[in-house]
Amino acid sequence: MTGTIISVAGGDSDLSRLDALGAELSSRGAGVEIVHPQSGNGLRDRSACTALARHGVTVVTSLGGFESAEGFRVVSTDLAEIGDAERLDSLLRKLELAGMIPPPAGRACAGEEAVRERLRRLGYL
Repeated sequence: MTGTIISVAGGDSDLSRLDALGAELSSRGAGVEIVHPQSGNGLRDRSACTALARHGVTVVTSLGGFESAEGFRVVSTDLAEIGDAERLDSLLRKLELAGMIPPPAGRACAGEEAVRERLRRLGYL
């Protein structure tokens, strides 16, 4: 897995949604850190996010202004998308297919990696 920063616009207004997204990713086996100005883990700035992502961690943050760089990818979303179950499921599936997050336990099938590789070769992922 490559490191990923999931930047959530408006995330400071409802930190419980960031925590819920982090919990979902963690339940899938991803290494996750939640980073926002009020975080209790001491991580509160962009440099911490990029350092973590370069080491394969999935960072969920309300801090903005990220651009993809060598060693990690950035996914921008908003509070409405991670708050709506159907839209969130679509986002998570897109991230799974791109190889940014692991699938939920029991969902991976034997042929799925071959499909992902074909989509990568065609430029869709």
